[in-house]
Amino acid sequence: NQAAIALENVRLHVEALAKERLEREMQLAGDIQSRILPKSVPVTPGFDLVGWNRPAQQVGGDYYDFLPLAGGNLGVTVGDVSGKGIPAALLVSTLHSAVRLLVDRIEVGSAMLQRLNQHILDSSAPNKFITLLLAALDPGTGELRYVNAGHNPAVVVRARGGLDTLEPGGLPLGLMAGGGY
Repeated sequence: NQAAIALENVRLHVEALAKERLEREMQLAGDIQSRILPKSVPVTPGFDLVGWNRPAQQVGGDYYDFLPLAGGNLGVTVGDVSGKGIPAALLVSTLHSAVRLLVDRIEVGSAMLQRLNQHILDSSAPNKFITLLLAALDPGTGELRYVNAGHNPAVVVRARGGLDTLEPGGLPLGLMAGGGY
């Protein structure tokens, strides 16, 4: 009987250590993901920009970013990876890196989404996809160009009143090759 009790105590101790290790890894994953998101919102005269994220779990699939573009323009991206937890967070990391690498090489538009789509298809599980809105704002003229890969319609609130809805224009990333945007 004492051997059984000792064995049970060892099993409980091993389970507690494993749980503690998993909690540390989840905390680390949350810290890594928080570093991906912007630390501040860029000051853009004439525009009020806001960004905020609170994952449902320690990590998740929600993503946004502000990107400096050529000519003093500002890139804005908002995305959502299907699912929750570590798998979604890993795909957010993949998306973040790909967008950051492509934004210097390809103008925000359909060609960029097509490249991102192929990258997500090549680097993720078949049951994963990403909805994504990419926009380029010219603060000097107020022009906003955007492409939307299945993301919820964005809303632009006008200073003089009124709202504009930026409708989706294509399939989410990672669903199928050759999607048009």
